[in-house]
Amino acid sequence: MNRLVEAEFRRLLATRARLWILLLGGLVGGGIVGLMAVVGPENFDPPMPGLHTAEGVRSVLGVLGYTAVVPAAVGTLAMASQYRHRTADVTFLFAPRRGRVLAAKLLVHGTAGAAYGFVLAGTAAVAAPMRRDIT
Repeated sequence: MNRLVEAEFRRLLATRARLWILLLGGLVGGGIVGLMAVVGPENFDPPMPGLHTAEGVRSVLGVLGYTAVVPAAVGTLAMASQYRHRTADVTFLFAPRRGRVLAAKLLVHGTAGAAYGFVLAGTAAVAAPMRRDIT
């Protein structure tokens, strides 16, 4: 199982799009939250709670849920690209048990998705200044 996980990590790191997806996700997530913080929650219709309240922070960070489609697309590409490029044959010849291959993919891409989420939450935390002047 360790060799399958290692091979899947290598396959994930071999793609050129991984850093672009991470960068784009961080920019979009941080940009949306930063824009909402700059515009001010009181200027929305209906007005949102202020950023100094727990409800306000929750609602602004809830916008990050809109970026959840990115890791879903990456996971879909990870599975479908093996069939498109016909590398699935080699994978299943090396490890004929599909359950083990899928478990390795789930572990690797779940870890990558968690890293994506941490980056997105970090950029959102940096982009959302805690303004005390808004009530």
